[in-house]
Amino acid sequence: MDPESRGDVHEGFDFGVPCTSIYAPGFERTDEDVNVWPRQLGEPFKTSIMQYYEAVTALGRKLTQLFALSLSLEETYFDKYITLPAVIARILYYPPQTGDIDLKELGIGAHRYSKTDLKLRPQ
Repeated sequence: MDPESRGDVHEGFDFGVPCTSIYAPGFERTDEDVNVWPRQLGEPFKTSIMQYYEAVTALGRKLTQLFALSLSLEETYFDKYITLPAVIARILYYPPQTGDIDLKELGIGAHRYSKTDLKLRPQ
């Protein structure tokens, strides 16, 4: 991480499964959609994003089953620990940088992750 950096040049949209805050004492799922969707993109955007979200969440569940098998455990060993996964998704757009590029303001600068992240790119 570069302490002199002014940060990445990108736009982002965060969303997650409808639920109360995972940090609240009474964390629970809810039927109410607590995401704030951009109105100008309309219902097709929301539908597509949530279909993608569900597919990637299913992939994450499948990966935990593969992790269990690789550790010589039952395939469903971790299932009891992920009944309410706190899955939060972030869509990022890094616009092309043209002209004179300030090296203190890169599209995607040096960074690290402290959790398991799936980085998926459209084909």
